[in-house]
Amino acid sequence: MALILRWTLGAIVGAGWMAVNLYALFNLLKIAVLARPKKPLVAVLLIKFPVLYLGGFLIVRTRFFPVSSLLAGLTVALIVAGVMNIWPKRT
Repeated sequence: MALILRWTLGAIVGAGWMAVNLYALFNLLKIAVLARPKKPLVAVLLIKFPVLYLGGFLIVRTRFFPVSSLLAGLTVALIVAGVMNIWPKRT
């Protein structure tokens, strides 16, 4: 039972990590491509690279969650993000 719980939590953590990563990436792209104000650039960079990637490294390094569950969560988050982008918007 404990393995199923850890696997499920690992999938949730992986999906959450990917969601935050995609959010930061899209904000960086908006700032760079759309010439948005550069003020939040430092905050996004400080969240994305040291905090987010160090957190991801520590999640994998502790080996509390099975790696397959983390990868499943990452994949599900990418699929959900893709479906949300191609889904017709109501106007």
